[in-house]
Amino acid sequence: MFNKAFVATLLVPAFLATGAYAKDTYEFESRFDGQSSVGYDGQAFRQVLINDMKSYMSSLKSGAYEGTIEEAYLSLDSYYSYFWDNQNQNPGVIYGYAQFGVTARDLNGYRMDTKGLYYADLQDPGKQLRNKTAGNDNPLRRLGLKGWNLNKFYGQDLKAMESDKAGDGFVEPEDLVDAWMRVMANNLVDGDSFTISNGDQPAQTYNNANLTPNGWDLSQLTQKLLHGAVSYSQAARDYMSTDLGSSKGLNADNENQYKGSRNYTALEHHWDEGFGYFGAARDYLRYSKSQIKSGRSIDTNGDGQIDLLSEKNQGISRNSAKRDLDSIVDNDLTGRVMKAFIAGRQLIQDKPEGYREQLKVQSQIALDAWEKTIAATVIHYINDTVKDMDAYGTSAYSFSNHAKHWGEMKGYALAFQFSPISSVDDQTFDLVHTLMADQPVLGSAGPAAMAQYRKDLLQARELLKDAFNFNVENVRNW
Repeated sequence: MFNKAFVATLLVPAFLATGAYAKDTYEFESRFDGQSSVGYDGQAFRQVLINDMKSYMSSLKSGAYEGTIEEAYLSLDSYYSYFWDNQNQNPGVIYGYAQFGVTARDLNGYRMDTKGLYYADLQDPGKQLRNKTAGNDNPLRRLGLKGWNLNKFYGQDLKAMESDKAGDGFVEPEDLVDAWMRVMANNLVDGDSFTISNGDQPAQTYNNANLTPNGWDLSQLTQKLLHGAVSYSQAARDYMSTDLGSSKGLNADNENQYKGSRNYTALEHHWDEGFGYFGAARDYLRYSKSQIKSGRSIDTNGDGQIDLLSEKNQGISRNSAKRDLDSIVDNDLTGRVMKAFIAGRQLIQDKPEGYREQLKVQSQIALDAWEKTIAATVIHYINDTVKDMDAYGTSAYSFSNHAKHWGEMKGYALAFQFSPISSVDDQTFDLVHTLMADQPVLGSAGPAAMAQYRKDLLQARELLKDAFNFNVENVRNW
């Protein structure tokens, strides 16, 4: 565990903060050919897949899929196990020449053209999410997935579903994603509308395939888990790690051309890949926090199009701005992450004496602010879930919002286990998830159960506040 009080004082090395080293964009020239040496297309491509998978899941209605349950599952899995040459012709399946869904708007909110229309335009052959999920590509901190009761799963036996490719007997994040997709596939084919009580108010009826009567929003749970189990995990446990071997993470070679021909070194590329998983545009610091929050884009190169791989703020990078804007006392999560990524990349390029130790500090700053963004966002959705519960029995209550907010809370809260240097220790993690449980307590459970669960969520909020030493007023306002 690193000393975070010390790290917090080392935002940017002095030699990087002044003069010729002053920099506010993530742009670096190759020492080999003078061209740009920045490369993280695969990581930005995965940001698009995560976003589009969530959008697809959110758009579907129960019982409306024209195919079998297995075909419905494969349509969902085409996002998770993306393959550019997917020959499956079932409804909803994506492949290289399917049109992506992510859009772009300029700073004034006007729709802009994107560079390309199809997934293959972004990257050919493209990357997938499944093989980069924690446990598949890097080791899990606690061997198996924690934070979700895996014995029984919404009336299905999760153990019967688990892939367990490694043969180690552990259920992993991939298995939970698969289980959620299979529940949704059942909804798509055999599902029907359902009603949710609202006290003395009229009952609410839903036929969204991503919603279940027990309060799951499968689209939110899936997206938020992937932000942790793919994006955060890949950065914290892989590309910015120091304990996976002499050629891994921050220990990688920084002298020779990567793979003998690339115009960057292995270390430059590893750092770029960690940055790509954060999801920020290369000129992130030139945006206002409101612009980042709103998903606005700057046409940096002036070509009249937005390049989703470099000119679009995606993933957790937007949450950093949201939490900064919600804060009474500003933590500047946006600035801390981005300045650390820029400073670290400059260190890698210039290689001053002792730079690898300084690089570790910058990686810790970036990952610390990244994890604080996740924690603050969990707290934000604890607050929203409590508000939803308090609105039960009034005209202001919305079951879909309740399920959405709970899913975002729970999905993001699973992320802490994917970092080897998390501020959330195992005991705290387990208690937080015991308090959150695996589904929300709805109004139909009765006032006593609602009151107890409200207390449980506020206790979980307090545990996270203490783990990250958050300001009390920020915690109440997020």
